[in-house]
Amino acid sequence: STATRLRRDGVRSFTRDAAVLRNYLDRAFPDRPLIVHGESFGALPAMALEAVVGARRGGFLAGVPYLRSRPPEQWADNDSPFDAVNTAYQRQWEAATIGVADTNRSQFNRAIATLAEQRNSRRPALFIFGSWDRSSIPDDIPPPLRPNSQSRIIKATHKLALLHPMADEVLEKWIDARSQ
Repeated sequence: STATRLRRDGVRSFTRDAAVLRNYLDRAFPDRPLIVHGESFGALPAMALEAVVGARRGGFLAGVPYLRSRPPEQWADNDSPFDAVNTAYQRQWEAATIGVADTNRSQFNRAIATLAEQRNSRRPALFIFGSWDRSSIPDDIPPPLRPNSQSRIIKATHKLALLHPMADEVLEKWIDARSQ
């Protein structure tokens, strides 16, 4: 399963799934634009797919993307009862589900950067961030993802950035421009 491969192989586990999905999309929808979309941790498998789509029309859309792993103490907002995080539990969860811990966090982040290097920079990209989000910030965008990209910052937390009406407007315009 992807979860088992993720714990064992890290970010590289998404590349096999991306190649299979690309083949399907090429057969099922050969002439349609392809907008690859991922939110939060889902931005990683989306980046893997983006790396294999080549020059196909469309673009890459990442909402509050997980582009860098950092210890939970650096991003947990325990001042808010709605966003409170038990950091000890978060560390256990990360180790059990995605295989990242303080001992391999820098290696995990290098793997994310390597995945980003495979992107075709001729395809446009849009990144949406929450202004109060400390887990997904614009400075985390790896340099290979920056060419031909735009970033929008919505006044919201990580959980609410993509639910904000301004995000709807930005997304709708961006998608419409690439769906022709």
